[in-house]
Amino acid sequence: MNRMSDRIINFTNTYEAGDYEGFTFIDCSDIPGTDMYCDEPAYEEIRQRLLAGYRYGSGSGQEDARTEAVKSQAAVSQGIHLIDSGNYHYMSRLFTSFIDEPYELVFFDNHTDMKPAMFDMLSCGSWAKEVLEKDGNLRRLYMIGPPEKSVEELPGELLENGKLVFITREEFSKERVCEAVCEENSSGKKEISRLPIYISVDKDVLAGSEVKTNWDQGSMRMGQLLSALDLICSGRRVAGADICGLFPRSAGESEFFLSREQGMKSDKAIIEVLRKYV
Repeated sequence: MNRMSDRIINFTNTYEAGDYEGFTFIDCSDIPGTDMYCDEPAYEEIRQRLLAGYRYGSGSGQEDARTEAVKSQAAVSQGIHLIDSGNYHYMSRLFTSFIDEPYELVFFDNHTDMKPAMFDMLSCGSWAKEVLEKDGNLRRLYMIGPPEKSVEELPGELLENGKLVFITREEFSKERVCEAVCEENSSGKKEISRLPIYISVDKDVLAGSEVKTNWDQGSMRMGQLLSALDLICSGRRVAGADICGLFPRSAGESEFFLSREQGMKSDKAIIEVLRKYV
């Protein structure tokens, strides 16, 4: 894998260009209409910046860079993507939209992210529903981590969707993850699906003692998350991955600086595991 495909998507100036070695810095902080909700003009502008693969605002060659489309749009989904705080989890929808073959999606989150879209706008709370209902290449969506109560409150048509598999906070275990992602073959043995997989991690699935985010958090330990990622990715082609949940500078300077080291440390632990597969 060409590590140039690893990207930082900066919305809130929480990231700095040199924070993560080997990551291309794509600045989207000047795009209006992006915080929690992503309106149509913002969606199209972000999409074009991903396609161009350049650092906007560098002061040279911006217009030329805009005209340079990647040979395969599918390449945009590849790599590891740091997508700021959980307010921007809808970026998973943008990245998976570039996948041009059947695939499976696994996302770790303390929330279902399956609320109805308001005013038909993509949001951090509706993106997974949109992928489930509108992405023709999606074959299965694994939702891991939200509390049982929030899953039970989902509409029946979502719970009965044949593509949705969920593991709630209360039932989460390595054994349950294995049971969910493994399929029975013709010989009756359990094996990992051979379809490519996209991974999305919202760190609010973790306990507050592990990392601080700007959303209410779950109870998963970092070791459990890393072990689950290893299990899910092993033996599969990973089409791409993203991580959100860094505490944003915009939520308070003092809290941001207090949590920054812990937030980056947790990012790098997840990246270390994912880089074995992505």
